[in-house]
Amino acid sequence: RLSEKENVEVVVRRLRSGDYLLELHVLVSLKTSNDFAASIIDTRLFEQAKRMSSGPYRPLISVEGRVDDLRRAGD
Repeated sequence: RLSEKENVEVVVRRLRSGDYLLELHVLVSLKTSNDFAASIIDTRLFEQAKRMSSGPYRPLISVEGRVDDLRRAGD
């Protein structure tokens, strides 16, 4: 849908890290709340954050879900 908008250019390509690159400035990684909690527990999040922040783009991790999902993730 985004590519159908006027004045919006969408380019599909594989990124070294992250899920989306916005305006060639912000590198976005999307995580569900369960994956976010699990990646903290197994330390994947810290390695990913390090890779994202060592590049030329501003890193952003977007967590999708509810706070209740995070509470249950540690169970």
